[in-house]
Amino acid sequence: MAATANDDTAQSSHLEQAYPHLGTILGFHRLENLKFCALGPGQTYYASWKGGNWSSWGDDQYSALFAECAQQGGEIIAASFGYGSSMVLSYGFPNNMEQLGYRCRLQGYYPLLYQFLAENGPLSIAVSHAIGYNTETKRRADNTDAL
Repeated sequence: MAATANDDTAQSSHLEQAYPHLGTILGFHRLENLKFCALGPGQTYYASWKGGNWSSWGDDQYSALFAECAQQGGEIIAASFGYGSSMVLSYGFPNNMEQLGYRCRLQGYYPLLYQFLAENGPLSIAVSHAIGYNTETKRRADNTDAL
């Protein structure tokens, strides 16, 4: 899936096979109404639509974080899914998109990311990037679920 600066969107010919739930939702909401989409492993995704609707597929705890953000009036602007069901998301509020917040669930993976966030927070994270899956980045630490 891709988007350009002038709001053109395109999707891979195999997206519906790799993400069948998202393919169904795209058929309902239409690709041209897609505002933001983050894809993750195992068919996991988060998508938001022009008009305020959103959809997700994956771990129930993902959906709980997305719903919590929406209930508070927040808008998710970036999301990255990592190893297991770890994730980082960034959100803002329509009346103040200059001051962004983030939520993460690292599940003990990515100890260097956890350390960086703990030492440098609060941060405004505006760009999402896939969290790596190689063995070095997914090394588990003991006390990193505190954020």
